[in-house]
Amino acid sequence: MYRRQGNEPSSRIDWLPWGLSVFGASCAVFVLVKGVLPERNANRELVQQVARLEGDLSRIREDARDEVSRAQDKLAQQALATQAEVNAAREQERLRAAKDAARRDFARSLAQYIDGGDVALDERAGDLVLVVRERLLFPGSTSQVDPKGRRFLRQLAESIHRLPAEQVYRIGGKTDKQQRAIARYLEFAGRVPHAQLTTAGLPAPGAPSSPGLVEIVLLLRKR
Repeated sequence: MYRRQGNEPSSRIDWLPWGLSVFGASCAVFVLVKGVLPERNANRELVQQVARLEGDLSRIREDARDEVSRAQDKLAQQALATQAEVNAAREQERLRAAKDAARRDFARSLAQYIDGGDVALDERAGDLVLVVRERLLFPGSTSQVDPKGRRFLRQLAESIHRLPAEQVYRIGGKTDKQQRAIARYLEFAGRVPHAQLTTAGLPAPGAPSSPGLVEIVLLLRKR
């Protein structure tokens, strides 16, 4: 009886470490459940939020690049359109200046013929037109250039040489022979380049004409 009682304290001492171990494990589980696992879940959600934000930021950057690209393309098109308008305005100004220079030169070099009523300067559809009376160039109804007509054409050729080489002169007369005669004389005697001379050709049947007049039209070519 005494011996069993002597063994009871020893049995309690053996259970104490086991109880402490169970208690410690319980605490660890409690800490894990209450602390670590929720923290891991929170971290997982945070990572997912960061991933979503990075995706949103990537899309925003891509949209911004597309918008900048579209804006650059639009600005480039506007710049090209503006430059085209500027170039067109400059070209029109160049053509106007060339026509004014030709008018001044013709008025000065052909003054005697203009004052005599045999030559007139006119403008038609934006072209400068030199209107010459047929009697100055052709005697009677022939297609041979008269001596006084040759003097006139030589003076005209001198004016043509002073003006820009890209200008073209279209010759119109009552007959095709007259047109070719004027062009040949300006080319061979006046040394005007063939590329600067062209003939109008005969008018269509029934088309209005200017009897007794020869027209030399200044055609301003674009560069």
